[in-house]
Parts: sequence; structure tokens; C-alpha cells
Amino acid sequence: MSSLGERLNFVRKNKGMTMEEFGKHLGYGQGKTPANQFMSRMFLNYRQPTQENLIQLSEEGIDLNWLLTGKGELKLGQSGQNAESNQIVQHYYDGPHYVETVITQEMLYPQLLGYSINEIYTIKIDTQMMFPTIKINDLVNAVKVDEIRKDGLYVHINLFRGMEMLWINRLFHSPVNASYICKYDHPNYENVEILYSVLEENILNLRVFSTILTVDKI
Repeated sequence: MSSLGERLNFVRKNKGMTMEEFGKHLGYGQGKTPANQFMSRMFLNYRQPTQENLIQLSEEGIDLNWLLTGKGELKLGQSGQNAESNQIVQHYYDGPHYVETVITQEMLYPQLLGYSINEIYTIKIDTQMMFPTIKINDLVNAVKVDEIRKDGLYVHINLFRGMEMLWINRLFHSPVNASYICKYDHPNYENVEILYSVLEENILNLRVFSTILTVDKI
């Protein structure tokens, strides 16, 4: 089984389900398009399973490492693999406000493979600071940093006049001071210089490693 679609079809057969049953099991077929049509396109690799599909299959014991790469075994633990070794803690935030924490699979985030990271943050952006690159309601995935050492795209949560606020910007080391230059993509936000010590006072400093952009029109 050389493709993701073939392995996904093997999961269906292992569960003893028809294409229609498996599609409905994953939440498809609620609109005009039958569930089996979604599955057919997925098995032929014309369509990819969603993150929600992968999380569901993982919770049902399917090894996502095997499903996505073909390495390992169908089910977690079949080859003596410790299921917990592939798990990471995922915190969800709506703007600066905490929503929930779930356990998910490391393989959902291939950008992190090879790093000793077992905790990520998924943030729904509530500001236009990085528009048009990142819009309101777009999601970003990020990792917590205790000390900002690299230039890059960051999310910050801090207290402003007693209220939690979210900021997102690009940080660049200042060549002359113990500070960063904060740059925004939106033309209405001016670039500012901010001291290291001020950034360290934030509730959270998060380095963004991927984005999930909303679609305006289909």
C-alpha cells in the first residue's frame, strides 16, 4: 500500500464497513454529495482526510504514523510502539481567551517532527495586524517560547488595562539595542521597537510554525 488513499481504504476494510458506512462514520454525506463519493475521491488521493478525520481515527486506535507515511503498523501498539510517544498536548485559544486542551497526534504536524516538542497552541486570530497575510478568524499553530531567540512570526498574549489582549507580528533583532523591531503587514499599524524585558512580561510568547487560512469565496 504505497499511498494514503490505499491505506485509508484498508482501514475501512479492517472495520468491515462499506464505503458509504465509512464515509458517514467520518462525518460525510450530510449534504447533497453521498458519503461514498467522498470516500472514492479520498481513496484515489484526489481528496485528503481532514484534521478532524485524522484525530477521530487516532482516537479509534489507528496509528497515524502508519496511515500518513506507511511506516509501522495499522494500530498503535501492534509493534510494541508506545502510543503516548506520538502524542502532543494541543491548547486552543479564541483570540487571547483559552478554550480547551486536547491530546492529539504528532504526525498531524510534520513541521515538528524531529523536535523535542510535546505541546502546541492553536490560536484563532482576532486582529487585522497581519492582514492580508493572516486575516481575522484564521488559525495559527505555534509553540511556546520562554525566551525569544530567533526572528520570525510571533503571537503574544498580555494584559492591557486589565484585559487580555492578543498581538501578532514579525520580530527582528535590533542591531543596536536589547530590543526587537515589531513589524506588521497591515499598513495602518506602524512598526515599533520593543525591549526584550517588555516581551518577557507577556503571559504567553508563541512562535508560529504554520497557518490555517480561511477561504473568502469558493
